[in-house]
Amino acid sequence: MGSNIVFGYVRVSTAEQAVNGHGLDMQRARIAAWANYQGLEQPRIFEDAAMSGVREDRPQFRAVLRAALQRGHDAILVCFKLDRLGRDALHVQETLALLIDAGVRVVAVADGLDTGSGMGASVVKLLVSMLSTFADLERDTIRTRLLEGRKRADANDRVYASEPRYGRQVHEDESSLVAHAEEQWVIARARELRGEGLSLRAIAAVLDDERFKPRRGFFWNHVVVGRLLTGRAPVKTKGRSSRISRLRADLLGDERGKPATGK
Repeated sequence: MGSNIVFGYVRVSTAEQAVNGHGLDMQRARIAAWANYQGLEQPRIFEDAAMSGVREDRPQFRAVLRAALQRGHDAILVCFKLDRLGRDALHVQETLALLIDAGVRVVAVADGLDTGSGMGASVVKLLVSMLSTFADLERDTIRTRLLEGRKRADANDRVYASEPRYGRQVHEDESSLVAHAEEQWVIARARELRGEGLSLRAIAAVLDDERFKPRRGFFWNHVVVGRLLTGRAPVKTKGRSSRISRLRADLLGDERGKPATGK
């Protein structure tokens, strides 16, 4: 019997159990059988019953992650399939990255993945990279669809779900868009300054000096000016390390691993 502590996580939705029979009892049995075969202590099981993976409020999923992360290299987290560890490709990728970074051994019984073996660790790292790529594609697809919808609405002077872009405003009938005269003048002035070769920061300074006000805030900045000229918001990306820090802080309370309260 080793010094490691084994945590098991099982989850199943009502519909899933009816379709493929991957019920809680079966998942618990498979996890227990794996631990017994490895000569490890029987796992402490956390379960979310009749709960879809896309839901945010899976208390036992959060609990098992918190428990495993607190034990770090002494912990083994075992699940039936890898998709138990997230609500989508991005979440699975982030969860795996967080666990691997903390030294937790991750095992997905049905998928034959075990980060405790050299091959398993390599496969999981490759999988994390692939999931990250697919997640990026998914985000890009959603972003593209939103932008296309906004452009179509704008071209047809229709109100979109979000606030109209700078230079447009909702007509008094609340169903169509019309030009915002003052904001259109600001856009024209910004384009004129850009044509003169000024940088985005310099344009922001000129707009401030000429007493033009942005839609929000009191001063212009280069990011807002860039969006004004291109009609596109800057793409915000988070690096792997920042996502890991955010997840760790969310689950453990802070970066030192102090347990979160009220969770």
